[in-house]
Amino acid sequence: MRKISIKYISKGDGPAILCLHGLGLDYNSFLPQINYLSDEYKVIAWKMPSFETGEIKEISFKNLASAGFELLDSLNIKNCHIIGHSMGGMIAIEMALLKKHRVKSLCLLGATSAFGGKDDTFKNSFLQSRLKPLSEGRSMSDIAKLNVPLMFSKNARQTYIDASIKAMAETSENNYRLALECLTTFDKRKEISLIEQPCCLIAASLDQAAPSKTIKKMSANIKRSIFHLIEDCGHMMQLDKVDQVNHILRTFIK
Repeated sequence: MRKISIKYISKGDGPAILCLHGLGLDYNSFLPQINYLSDEYKVIAWKMPSFETGEIKEISFKNLASAGFELLDSLNIKNCHIIGHSMGGMIAIEMALLKKHRVKSLCLLGATSAFGGKDDTFKNSFLQSRLKPLSEGRSMSDIAKLNVPLMFSKNARQTYIDASIKAMAETSENNYRLALECLTTFDKRKEISLIEQPCCLIAASLDQAAPSKTIKKMSANIKRSIFHLIEDCGHMMQLDKVDQVNHILRTFIK
């Protein structure tokens, strides 16, 4: 079994919660939620498996979902709630569809059922815009300083912005490229209605990566779902509007 990097907090004796972060980030993007929920729950937050270190043979959503279950197996956890942000939310959807009995509920933060439109126009444009700076010789630190602040509102805490910039800056260029390509393959538009678990979808009003209209429409196609919209909030909602997100998560999981 591959060893998956984790940040494991076990203060609570309640059910397990698995936190899956977004592209180019790490488990610190869930630090406020880990601290808030670990009094009552067993909270596990992973570092997305790396292709370069051999944690995963090929970056695909199916392989990432399988790695998630391997992590749970290594901790002797039969089932859990999952909180997924952005690409982590897409992995959560994959896990919920792959092994329904192991996923108690889903909390999807800024995550959609598919990437881009129904043709490749947006996907190609997205990849070109994201990879162009790297092709021009810019570093991951440059990319982080450019992109991360755009995912927060103007009133977000600078310490959280700085921590997110640091996480992305430390991501290897190769893994970043592979994760971007993987991201553009995600399409569960048809399967989303098959999700049986209770599902909480949280959207942010300023989020351009996962528009609130798209997430609301997605919620209508999931049988047991609830939709929340957080105003004046960017894509990094769990760090942007910490108290609101924490309240929604605890209320839903309870």
